[in-house]
Formats: sequence, structure tokens, C-alpha cells
Amino acid sequence: MLLKIEEIDMTNDSKFKAMVEQENIDLAKTIEELESERFIYIEDNKIKFLTDELKMIALNGKIYAGENKSGELDTFITKLK
Repeated sequence: MLLKIEEIDMTNDSKFKAMVEQENIDLAKTIEELESERFIYIEDNKIKFLTDELKMIALNGKIYAGENKSGELDTFITKLK
């Protein structure tokens, strides 16, 4: 969801609240994990990306995500192949 809209208002976004409830997401744990991996930050109750150009890729049954502004993730993935 964040990839599509770049910012989520945790207080006022009814679609976000419904998704969290429907998918039975442990929001506190998910936010903690994403913050510890330095993908997101919270400001004024809004979830925002720390990355400029987040890229995600599935390879060999795993999902990789990371900053790709200067091709960092592309370089990492090329080394895995």
C-alpha cells in the first residue's frame, strides 16, 4: 500500500485501517521491523519511506528490498545470480 501512495496516515486512512484489520497485521511489530531495517519512519502519525527509490525483487524464493537510487540493489542482485 505504501508503495502506491508514498505516505499513510495511520489516524485517518480508513482503507489502511481496514487492510490492517482484514489481514490481521500486527501493526506495532510490522512498523518496528520496517523502522529497524530503515525502510520507513513515522512523522505526525504518518508512515513514510526513508528510501528515495525503493526496489523490491523476488529471486530464488526470497524477497529482497532496498534502496536503488544509485543502483545499489541492482548491483547486489546481480552478484546473487
